[in-house]
Amino acid sequence: MQWNEEVKKFGVTPVVPSLEASTDKALTRLFRGLRGGGTHVAIVTNNLLCAKRFQATVASKLHSHGQTVSTMLIADEAHTLGAESFIRNKPEFFEKRLALSATPVRQYDPDGTEEIFKFFGPTAYEFGLDRAIGFCLVPYRYYVHACTLCEEEIVKFDQLSRQIGAAMGAEVTEDDSSLQGLLIARRRIIETGQSKIDLLQEVLTRRGPRNLKHALIYASAKNPEQFDAIGKLLTILRVKWAPVTQDTTSNPKLLARILDSFAKGSIRVLLAKKVLDEGVDIPSIREAFIVASSTVEREWVQRRGRVLRVHPGKPWAIVHDFLALPPVRAVRGNDTSGLKKIIKVELNRAHAFGRYAQNVAGSDGVHANLERLTTAYWPEAGVKTDILEDADEHVVARGTPRGEPW
Repeated sequence: MQWNEEVKKFGVTPVVPSLEASTDKALTRLFRGLRGGGTHVAIVTNNLLCAKRFQATVASKLHSHGQTVSTMLIADEAHTLGAESFIRNKPEFFEKRLALSATPVRQYDPDGTEEIFKFFGPTAYEFGLDRAIGFCLVPYRYYVHACTLCEEEIVKFDQLSRQIGAAMGAEVTEDDSSLQGLLIARRRIIETGQSKIDLLQEVLTRRGPRNLKHALIYASAKNPEQFDAIGKLLTILRVKWAPVTQDTTSNPKLLARILDSFAKGSIRVLLAKKVLDEGVDIPSIREAFIVASSTVEREWVQRRGRVLRVHPGKPWAIVHDFLALPPVRAVRGNDTSGLKKIIKVELNRAHAFGRYAQNVAGSDGVHANLERLTTAYWPEAGVKTDILEDADEHVVARGTPRGEPW
């Protein structure tokens, strides 16, 4: 629907088969228009693009009536086309191809990445975040909040770590489904740590619930209990919120009402899972709370992008990131190479996330806050910290704004 509105700005009324009663009739109408000359646009989903019937229909009509039609495929969020469904049914009949993506390299999937570049060709143009900020994106401030796992999660985490170690010791490859299942289960504990809810409550209380407006909270898609707990917390704090889930986005009228209320400020917080990672443009969002932090670069790049859209009255944005880590005491004095690797992954992601933040430097800046967390796990001589020692502890980033920051 958003692409539909964007295309109309260029004086072209597109055909959107997914919104029509009959896909075939919609395409017939488009090709009938092509015979009259000019440029015509069809907006399709990935699923429809990969459908054999759709491809057969388009391919046959391109060469009908004794004329050949020039074609161009513009693939938004092109990294998604590294999936097997596209690789098996690539629409080779498009003579010109343009791929758009903030993350064209598919993390952990070199084969899918190779297929994308093979189909679309080499990179033609790059526009990095450092150039985009201040031009087509607003600056942002980044705050990293951290908590430790609870006792039950620590026990489960240790069990999974031992199972992963045994599997690797048995020379199981990283592609093995059983090993992948163990790694995903351990990652889920980090992403959905129970202490994150208490940490979120403290951050929201410090911000001042009445001051929240045009805010987005990301919950994990791996654990519905986290989503429900955050919703309950917002209700307790008397913050008017609305869910944005697959059920919401599948109902265009409901989604439009929610987004309109959000833009006007009557709904103050949107609570979402992965559904807002890509494709839904809500430029009025100016503060994001990423409770479900992810190690997948594509996900956190997309989530950061949700809040950086230019909008009137939004000189800069705020991003809050929530980390769940093993307690320092669980790391100290044991065979902790696996634990430390996980901690490093979390901290490295946070460093990358905050690299271009306005508040990267200074005593309360991103680097200072991350250095404080790093020192807790890798203490320097003569330097001692007393944070994150035990289960169910948390620490709020220094410099976290109070009240109305804009």
